[in-house]
Amino acid sequence: MKHLSMVIITTILLGCTSKPLHMKQTKLLTKLPVDKAIVCVHRPFAFARGNFEIWNGLKFVGYLPVKSILQVECEPGNQKFIAIGENKSIAFLQVEAGKVYHLVCESKQGWVNARVNIVAVDQDSKYQEKLAELLTKESPITISDDTLTPNNDDKNVVTSINHSQQILNNGFAENVYLEQIGEKPSFNQEIEMLIEVLSWVKPEIAANYKKRLRKIKTRGELEEIKKQIKKQIQDK
Repeated sequence: MKHLSMVIITTILLGCTSKPLHMKQTKLLTKLPVDKAIVCVHRPFAFARGNFEIWNGLKFVGYLPVKSILQVECEPGNQKFIAIGENKSIAFLQVEAGKVYHLVCESKQGWVNARVNIVAVDQDSKYQEKLAELLTKESPITISDDTLTPNNDDKNVVTSINHSQQILNNGFAENVYLEQIGEKPSFNQEIEMLIEVLSWVKPEIAANYKKRLRKIKTRGELEEIKKQIKKQIQDK
């Protein structure tokens, strides 16, 4: 039994150290493109099994195993990165051409596979001083097939996240809801769609407002809660 426990622990710790299918070794970039930004996505921790899917908006950019790094070329401007493990996690960046940015995929063991939390490395980040060390210990990998897309369920997840972000960016504008269902939403439909949107991209806010939203009776109450949600998002 003791030997079996050690095997299980070792499997959890090391179960994902091999390079995933459809990924290949590459080299760290030494020259930056002048018209693009580079976003480095790190996964430095060996704990928790399973490869993370990494998406840049609607574009799948690769699988990320432990002790690995993805280097992603991005257009200047607002960029969204989505990491999918047993859960999903989102990070937003404002990037400029000719610069390098860093994201770290933190992980912990979930029920079956690793759960992920993708965080941006800024000047105040606990990872800022460790970047040089991470770059020496992680294996740079890249996708071997640019046409590869993971299964439809994950594609649908990413599409829902991106559409939900569009709704947030438009301030919950009615025309964006209309695009989604093809007609003007009823009062109850709008409440449920608002809860769904928040659940995709702001789950911590969704948890705070879900019960309140389902108790309101008037559009005036709904508009007041929308204002509160917008302010909470802006303040963060």
